[in-house]
Amino acid sequence: MALAAIEVNLEYNFTAYRAEVQRARELGFSDAFTLEGLEGAVTLATGRANDAEIHFLSAASVNSMDSYTQWSLAWALFSADRLGEAEPVLRHAIGLNSASASVHSTLGEVL
Repeated sequence: MALAAIEVNLEYNFTAYRAEVQRARELGFSDAFTLEGLEGAVTLATGRANDAEIHFLSAASVNSMDSYTQWSLAWALFSADRLGEAEPVLRHAIGLNSASASVHSTLGEVL
């Protein structure tokens, strides 16, 4: 899964990312939190913010205390111009990690 994360986050090679995820699944990797979070990032990067929300919600249902996932969900909502829905998610993320500059910055943009 590390190679899949590199392919999507650094190389923006979505074909290679999908191949690595398939390979990981074939080898028995089934961490829904990681899989859904990465799929949300890919979906958002390809301009489908509303679809990305579904993946980030799924990842958050596995671990609601992860501030990065909360921020990612809020970013998807922000990208879909759903600012009213993004604000409480960002405030929750700040409660989880008050030192996150990304969360504070995004909240400032939402407000």
